[in-house]
Amino acid sequence: MSRTLRARDNGAADDHPLLAWRFAPHNQRMKPTSGEKAYGFLAFRGLSAAPLAARNARSEHIRPMAESIYIESSVISYLAARPSRDVVIAARQAITETWWQNRRAEFELYISALVEQEIAQGDPDAAERRLKAVEKIPLVAISPEAQSLAEDLLAQGAVPANSEEDALHIGIAAAAGIDFLLTWNFRHINNAHTKAAITAVVEAHGFVCPMLCSPEELGAEI
Repeated sequence: MSRTLRARDNGAADDHPLLAWRFAPHNQRMKPTSGEKAYGFLAFRGLSAAPLAARNARSEHIRPMAESIYIESSVISYLAARPSRDVVIAARQAITETWWQNRRAEFELYISALVEQEIAQGDPDAAERRLKAVEKIPLVAISPEAQSLAEDLLAQGAVPANSEEDALHIGIAAAAGIDFLLTWNFRHINNAHTKAAITAVVEAHGFVCPMLCSPEELGAEI
């Protein structure tokens, strides 16, 4: 049974305590602007907090009938990338394409404003393909609870301290009550060594941890 997705009160995040990490792209301390107040993670990679806040406001209260999936940025990157000569990358591209074509209709798909902003980075043509792939997928909110959970995942070492966005992806999905977090990030999210620690932190915040898995693990066959 799917869990109810929880959207944010669009004003609540303004009073949420700032996350402890606020650095410029070159590790220089910076004072967050009012637009960044609710999105402290975004200063790390030079991401813009104000546009993110605007997109986050599009989130709605959603009650999916099917099981729900949060599509993390790496899946979209593999889906929209040009064919690779690297054997491992090519296999993941094929698996992702197969899952996208054959399995995604079985689930309620969601992304976040953070996903949108991440996949918009880099080569303009590649970014356009990535954004096109998700243009009809609804957003789930970046709630204060998601940010608090992400902060704790970092503080407890469940996610490495330099992986703020990865922690926030987990926080968003868990706080929204999403069933699966689909990712190709085996280093910091779908990692057999850290899943137990991630689950423990998530549950300590009163949420059920989404199943962290790759498209291959969620039934893609090639």
